[in-house]
Amino acid sequence: MRARPDDLITLDLGPFDPSLAGRKATVLVVDGQFVPYPDRAEIEASPPGQVLAWMRPEELFFMQIQGSGVLVLRTAGG
Repeated sequence: MRARPDDLITLDLGPFDPSLAGRKATVLVVDGQFVPYPDRAEIEASPPGQVLAWMRPEELFFMQIQGSGVLVLRTAGG
């Protein structure tokens, strides 16, 4: 699992165009400009950086399909 990227911005599009009220875009800022955030394939192809947890691939698959999950972390020796 990956941590939420520090540079990810969720942008409300309504103030830019009233017809887009309620719509959002995930962006990052590059050279002072908003650019679309990389898609899942690009993110998954890059090194993970800070890892939140390790799990079996099939468990990760089901968490991705369901959209969420609960991790129970054991303490050392437990």
